Amino acid sequence: MKLSLLVAFISIVIICYSELTNQQPDLIQIENEIEKSYIEKVRELWNYEIKTKVQQMQLDRKKRSTNQSAVETAYRIASESEQRNLTDSANTSTVNKHAKLLANFKQNWPVSLWTQYGFFSDDYLDLINEHWLQFPPPSESLQKFLGGFYVMFSTIGCWGNIIVLLMYLRCRTLRTPGNILVANLALSDFLMLAKTPVFIFNSFNLGPALGKTGCVIYGFVGGLTGTTSIATLSAIALDRYWAVVRPLEPLRALTAIRARLLAIGAWLYACVFAIIPALDIGYGRYVPEGYLTSCSFDYLTEDFSPRCFIFVFFCAAWLAPFCTITFCYISIFRVVVFNTSMSYGNQDQRLSTRHVKERTKRKAEIKLAFLVMAVIALFFISWTPYAIVALLGISGKKDVLTPITSMIPALFCKTAACINPFIYIITHPKFRKEFKKLLFRDKSKRMGGTMKTIGYSTDTTRVHRPSKDLSDTDVEIVEMKDIPYRVDEKRELKVKTISSKVAERQDSQTSMSIKSLEDSVVSPPSWYTKPQFSKKKSFHRRSTRTNLSQTSDQED
Repeated sequence: MKLSLLVAFISIVIICYSELTNQQPDLIQIENEIEKSYIEKVRELWNYEIKTKVQQMQLDRKKRSTNQSAVETAYRIASESEQRNLTDSANTSTVNKHAKLLANFKQNWPVSLWTQYGFFSDDYLDLINEHWLQFPPPSESLQKFLGGFYVMFSTIGCWGNIIVLLMYLRCRTLRTPGNILVANLALSDFLMLAKTPVFIFNSFNLGPALGKTGCVIYGFVGGLTGTTSIATLSAIALDRYWAVVRPLEPLRALTAIRARLLAIGAWLYACVFAIIPALDIGYGRYVPEGYLTSCSFDYLTEDFSPRCFIFVFFCAAWLAPFCTITFCYISIFRVVVFNTSMSYGNQDQRLSTRHVKERTKRKAEIKLAFLVMAVIALFFISWTPYAIVALLGISGKKDVLTPITSMIPALFCKTAACINPFIYIITHPKFRKEFKKLLFRDKSKRMGGTMKTIGYSTDTTRVHRPSKDLSDTDVEIVEMKDIPYRVDEKRELKVKTISSKVAERQDSQTSMSIKSLEDSVVSPPSWYTKPQFSKKKSFHRRSTRTNLSQTSDQED
């Protein structure tokens, strides 16, 4: 409609203009102009409608996005508020649960008995994991029994390790490179047992009476000495491996300097893992465990960093040494079996003197290897349960752990330190011999005076002969065995006077002159050569002599 009116209006305008100018209109030109104007108007209307639709679509999109963002914002706010409410309720329930557990703990445990010594405070309760707070306190008889048991075996173990250290320091035959590591192991075992007074004091006071100070000392010394022991056992296993499996590599032989460096390295290696929880720098700390009378690593924590530290510590202080020791002793057993089968192959070689010495030395090496393997087996039997408890703790399986299941592995850990010195004294030949000397030294001195009265001497008159028992593989030290004999069998010493000395000198000169004369007569000069006769000529001469002798006999 609008277009038709517009066309009519344009045509009227053109007609009027033509009349005014007295010119005839050009109809073709008019139609072209009308068509162009029509197309332009259509294009303008089309563009307008398109713009309108685009704007409407943009508005709709904005409305939808606004509504969607509003919905998302509302949903996020609702979820955050719900989560906050849940967290607050969980925290409230946790706080209420923790407060309830602490209230029950203070009511059931003799906290007033611990505070009278001045070491325990209420801040120490924050170190206790909630897992241990939910268990009832043990009976007084059980606590005192554990304290008395620790007194007994720690006393025995401390004295045993002291005896091993004294024998090493006083007996020169025991100061070998291999025994340096044995002495280092005895020292670490002694220090492990020296920390038990903390546990004993807490047990007789029915709880952590020594507070945080005693807890940190107990945990640090336990981690340090336990790791040092297993590192030293790994070094001993490597020493036995090089001595038995590869004895022809002198550059890897254990010397005194290398043994001391290995001992120092074991202590430094253990100190790295033991001092991190003591400093409490975010990788765990020492906390009470079990009946709260002992402390260890916080293996029940839910934080990620302490769990990673405990796993790394497990791999470095238990798994890697276990693989090292297992490889060394499997190799040693293979060599032992091979040498046993080869030793019966050649009877002449087995009876030779050199082979007998080698077999004696190898037997001593094998005996010492079995000794160390027994110590290592005891150590792993003692420490493996505790390692399993720690792995169960960091894996989140707390329901399996109870106070008694954590106390028994800790008790096994101390058993190895108590039994180790007696294994050395009983099975090691040199340690056993020196222990007998140390034990019966006063008795032998008393018996020495009485034996002198009947013609025997035990201390001052001794003949020494080397022993064939070589118990060390790196430095062959000959043992000196004491053999008493009768005084009347001694050789009488002649008192040399001036005349006897002159006569002795004359006799020696005479014998030397006679010997030189005999040498000059018997020995030919250097230019003399013995004549050589052929066998053919000597045969003809013998035949001629025989013929002449026969003719002379016939003439007679």
